[in-house]
Amino acid sequence: MKVELVCDRHYLTTADNKPICEDRASVSVWVSRGEKGERTCLHTMTFDLLMEPDDLAPLFSGSNWLSTVCFMNLLAGTRIWRSSLVLAEHLMRSVLQQDVRGRRVIELGCGPGVPGMLLARCGADVVLSDTEDLQRLIERNARRNMTGEDALSIDGEDDGRGSVCVHPLRWSRQAAKELKDKMANDQLEWIPRQPAADAGGGFDMILSCDCVYEPLYGDSWRDLSEAIDELAGPLTEVWIAVERRNNDGVDNFIARLEEGFAVDRVCVEAAEGHASGDTAVAAGADECTLSSCGESDSAVVLLKAKKREAGRRG
Repeated sequence: MKVELVCDRHYLTTADNKPICEDRASVSVWVSRGEKGERTCLHTMTFDLLMEPDDLAPLFSGSNWLSTVCFMNLLAGTRIWRSSLVLAEHLMRSVLQQDVRGRRVIELGCGPGVPGMLLARCGADVVLSDTEDLQRLIERNARRNMTGEDALSIDGEDDGRGSVCVHPLRWSRQAAKELKDKMANDQLEWIPRQPAADAGGGFDMILSCDCVYEPLYGDSWRDLSEAIDELAGPLTEVWIAVERRNNDGVDNFIARLEEGFAVDRVCVEAAEGHASGDTAVAAGADECTLSSCGESDSAVVLLKAKKREAGRRG
């Protein structure tokens, strides 16, 4: 069985039909079964990607709404980045081998939250975290995509959907600790329902997509690594997807993470437009195929990390 994610993007355009920025998108999960490889769409999620004027007011008071939402869409957390699709597709393949029902997951710097929300539809309980200004947009999308009656089930069985909590988190060890305490004390609000209590307050999985890029975010990767270290337990799986760019700071982030984690490169997906491979993601209405390659510019690198045993390094 083959699992593919297809992202159909819709753009806000000028009067002469030139694209300005993405205003909404849909992400569909397709599976191919049998010798003929017949494709079936299991589920489609839809996302609004433009912040409302009331969401922007605290950030850009008096500014032009269109120019501001375009800035947020192109440079910040209101865009579905390619790395999130690569990670989401990889995780959906993993659902074939393991049951995610009841697993506790947090996505850091989630933006639209594609990987996290897909896991929630498969039965995981997922915290979608990002900055305060994105909370209302994320919550609107979470309510739309989590209130359906059906769960996303690869094998056709009704596995039951999980829940989503939308919570602000600016990366730091202290903020991460406070979030863990809230979770342990059952103080988080969930959509569509409260999951079973977890006295440990820990996470089974931590997700992060395109959260490291020094020209835009500076060395905030230091704070990100601190948050990951605080949130992760000895059995936590940390999944990180990054699209390589010039002077992105990713190597510095990985080096810092390796001080406390064993980090493995799971795969590297080539820049869009390369020869066909095992992973397919769509750009616009057309499917574009990715293939394994070296870490060239625009390649998406998928990492899996796990905490080292105390006293072990390398």
